[in-house]
Amino acid sequence: MNLEIHERARKLIGVARVEGIAVKDREWLDEHLAACSACSDEAEALASAIRSVALPVSVDPDVVRRTSQLVRKRAHQMQDDRARALPLWIAAATSVALMVVTTPYVWASFVWLSGVTQTQLVVWQLAFCMWWFMPVTVIGMAAAWRQANGRQI
Repeated sequence: MNLEIHERARKLIGVARVEGIAVKDREWLDEHLAACSACSDEAEALASAIRSVALPVSVDPDVVRRTSQLVRKRAHQMQDDRARALPLWIAAATSVALMVVTTPYVWASFVWLSGVTQTQLVVWQLAFCMWWFMPVTVIGMAAAWRQANGRQI
């Protein structure tokens, strides 16, 4: 057999032990290990090494119960935080949509207003930029405030 097949087998042996492999890859690996003694020996050596390192752990059932409760509580808390952040995300999306739709009209209004008030070009363009970035700035500050107060966005 060629070297690539053995390398694939070695890689699958390690991956199967750590994170699992697809059924198709498992079938191929089992067939290869049945036919190849070198790869089979390597798989057994890895299994033996893992067994020798594994330590039996006994845990008080009360600790397991409390940990499970805390994990569930944190999961519910994260779900609630996401639900509370939904209005903020809706506001952000609405703000962006309205800014895109109204930008040409507001630009024209700023041009007209600068002509009426004889304002310099740089002044009214700066005012337009401030208007344009204001909604996202307010929403960003709200998100930062939520984050600073321990709430997830």
